Amino acid sequence: MKKKFISFFLLAAGWLLASYAQQAKVSLPQTKAGKRVEAFIKAFNAGETAMREFFIQHTAKDALQNIPLEVRLSRYRQMRDRLGSLELRQVIESGDNFVSTIVHGSSGQFVKLEFQFEPAEPFCFISIGVEDIEGEEVQANPKKDNSELVEAISFRA
Repeated sequence: MKKKFISFFLLAAGWLLASYAQQAKVSLPQTKAGKRVEAFIKAFNAGETAMREFFIQHTAKDALQNIPLEVRLSRYRQMRDRLGSLELRQVIESGDNFVSTIVHGSSGQFVKLEFQFEPAEPFCFISIGVEDIEGEEVQANPKKDNSELVEAISFRA
């Protein structure tokens, strides 16, 4: 009976650890690029007024001339209607003038967002690439199966 209880406890603990790992908060790098991406996601989730201000303040002037503010806002509305609010799930890669992420929309979709910035101050956005991806492509945290979790937390009594 004692062995069954310990086995059950270990399996339950493994399940809890796996659940926690899936919900662990992903952080952006604390660089200017990372902070701008964080501001983008916050503005995206706040609504069109916040996105308008975001685009005005954080988009390179040349980029705004190539794709005007109203076009950007139209694209934003389409994305917001399709995705809902965004939650950062993974930072794929980052550098001084780029950040590649995977976000999860409240509608259930996963999207890869790739942000390009000016190479020098003030490091404003040049472009934001959007690519739909399948949920199984997301590997925010490699997960262990139950036997690996049990082995990782088991102890010899």
